[in-house]
Amino acid sequence: MMQSILKYISAFFVLLLLAACGREGKTLCSEEGDTIQFKYAKNIQIIRYADHIQVDLTNPWNKEALLHSYCLVNDNDNLNLNKGNAISIPIKSAAVYSGVHCSLIDELGAIDRISAVCDLQYITDKKIQKHCKDGLIEDFGNSMSPNIERIIQTSPDAILLSPFENSGGYGTIENLGIPLVECADYMESSPLARAEWIRFYGILFGKEREADSIFTEIETKYNELKAIVKKAKKQPKVICDLVTGSTWYVAGGRSTIGQLINDAGGDYIFKSDESEGSLALSPEMVFDKSQDADIWFIRYTQNTDKTYDELRLEFAPYAEMKAFKNHNIYGCNLQYVPFFEETPFHPEALLADFIKMLHPECLSDYESKYFKKL
Repeated sequence: MMQSILKYISAFFVLLLLAACGREGKTLCSEEGDTIQFKYAKNIQIIRYADHIQVDLTNPWNKEALLHSYCLVNDNDNLNLNKGNAISIPIKSAAVYSGVHCSLIDELGAIDRISAVCDLQYITDKKIQKHCKDGLIEDFGNSMSPNIERIIQTSPDAILLSPFENSGGYGTIENLGIPLVECADYMESSPLARAEWIRFYGILFGKEREADSIFTEIETKYNELKAIVKKAKKQPKVICDLVTGSTWYVAGGRSTIGQLINDAGGDYIFKSDESEGSLALSPEMVFDKSQDADIWFIRYTQNTDKTYDELRLEFAPYAEMKAFKNHNIYGCNLQYVPFFEETPFHPEALLADFIKMLHPECLSDYESKYFKKL
């Protein structure tokens, strides 16, 4: 009898948490808690209370509103919390839509918690591929239209996915009673800010100490590398990426790539631009501004590494660029290089590559991980 009473009391408190942590508006939780301080990330707030952890995600497209609020409750309560915005932690079974978060969870030592993925063909993590082949991880198919039957059968504790502006919601999966963790880390405006979200994922998977340790190492290494290039006397001019169709997509001046180039001691061609994302520009406009760029780095996907002859055939004006003439083009073949899976949460590794390109004398013993000369 006493156990039944305690069970109902516990359930009552969970209902209160659910009511207090809605998707819209500020949290209604009023008791005092301990705020987990973030040094760089601006779009997340975490407060630890006695019986739960409150997480508020700022809407990156409307800073005055919340994207989502969560109440994280320890699973020792043995309650069914897979509804609304309450999440039982640590998560024991997660459907993960992106390769970058699969790699991060693997690094945290929680790959066994990944029960399903989407877009498997774009995931290069060998462990994830093997687990899928062995039947340990389900393939939900395309992230834009996942297999609902498989989701219901797998019944994960949570689904980790990336939000997009004006996406119109997530369709049927919003009505399955499975918490949706909106991974808005990619909308942070600096490399270390995005990387700091690893602390949030550490809490979700019961790897808080590991996550804090990893981030401390990332931050320390990143700042050490920044300090190294401050001694460099020159700032090479830098341009990035390639023409696609009738458009040349480049990183915005305030994007993480733009900031990485600056921190690596480079003079980015579009550094004065205020955009935090990518820019879709005409090839003629980019060519005109980048003819005298000293260093050019490109990212592409194909079975063989790109060559100078290929570039000339793809877009003849490339051959007139200074970086082309001096053979100072560095390529990252996404066919086999895990660039997008690793660099978002390891900007220190990408910064080292950029420094090696721009100031090789500063890292004479370092071997590039992502980019190599064509």
